Amino acid sequence: MWEPLTPRTKTILRKAAGIWTISRYTRKLACSVNQLDEAKFKMLPPAIDDSS
Repeated sequence: MWEPLTPRTKTILRKAAGIWTISRYTRKLACSVNQLDEAKFKMLPPAIDDSS
């Protein structure tokens, strides 16, 4: 998502109900490079399981 996507992929993402990302930085870069709507992005921060 950090590089320009194909026109087909951009169209699919623009029509999507939502797009998940792991950081605000990734969201910002993906939107600026591919002209995507920031409002569609939902945050899913990476998690570490330290129970082991």
